[in-house]
Amino acid sequence: MLGWVNDNAAAWLETALGVAIVLCAVSLVIRRQQASSVGAPRAFSVAGALSGLMGGLFGTSGPPIVFYHYRQPLATDVVRRALLVMFASKACTRLVLVPVSMGISAHALLLCVLSFPVVHVTTRLTTKRPPPWSPAVMRPLVAALLALSGIAMITR
Repeated sequence: MLGWVNDNAAAWLETALGVAIVLCAVSLVIRRQQASSVGAPRAFSVAGALSGLMGGLFGTSGPPIVFYHYRQPLATDVVRRALLVMFASKACTRLVLVPVSMGISAHALLLCVLSFPVVHVTTRLTTKRPPPWSPAVMRPLVAALLALSGIAMITR
């Protein structure tokens, strides 16, 4: 049985990620009300633990913590800055630990160098000229794309 689990682990993880993506898409469409007061530290810990679990299993830790932060009765700018600090500190830690523990290949370094200007220019352009669609139009489009990618992962 352990051999069967080992052979099918990747398929199960891909299906679980597909389900998580579809659930995130549904949560984007369903309008939830903000909490009336800031959540307890324990609730933030649970959201952080779920993010860590998703990050470890799927390499995508954002959805639980982002969803929980945006439900808090805080200014959007405060939430964005908090998330930026969290994700930037995680990325910096990874940038230090991965090369030290596993080394870095020349190919990975080349991709890093080539992607930096693309990300920088794209960020500058979208900051100065955001997409012409309102959030009311973008939200269903993003949810549909998320749902389609999740369904594709489930049905593979």
